Amino acid sequence: MRILFTTRDQWFSNTICELTGEPVSHVALEFPEHGFVVHSNIRGVHLQWAETFRAENIVVHELEMNIPDNFQRLGNLLLKHEFSYYDVGAILYLGGRLALRRHMKMPLAKDNLWQSTGMFLCTEWVTEYLYGEQDSLITPYKLYQKLVSQQVL
Repeated sequence: MRILFTTRDQWFSNTICELTGEPVSHVALEFPEHGFVVHSNIRGVHLQWAETFRAENIVVHELEMNIPDNFQRLGNLLLKHEFSYYDVGAILYLGGRLALRRHMKMPLAKDNLWQSTGMFLCTEWVTEYLYGEQDSLITPYKLYQKLVSQQVL
């Protein structure tokens, strides 16, 4: 399994990178031996062919994970969350808090007050798959840094 940290040349991705001051705006799980990617974007949690995903996104960082594929767990999570709505409230709250942190040096909150159960940001989906719980206050790049520092690769 790989974790892909990406960006795109589109307004939403550019806005996320601008707000965070970071080089990536999205994170996804790739299962290269099967040719697909699972991620959450504005269309919700879904499966996409890896070739199409890579053609539409710029992969900034790619981490190979030395954990066995757990397709039963992945299947259960997809059945539970496939096409769930994108967590717009969580992204707005996170964006607002990031702007306050950047411009007024206010610390990031401990909880995302606008997070909705059963809705996902890309980081919420990936952290639920990896850790069993969602993290709605971590940016894709901070997740990358966390994984690299934990040396789970």
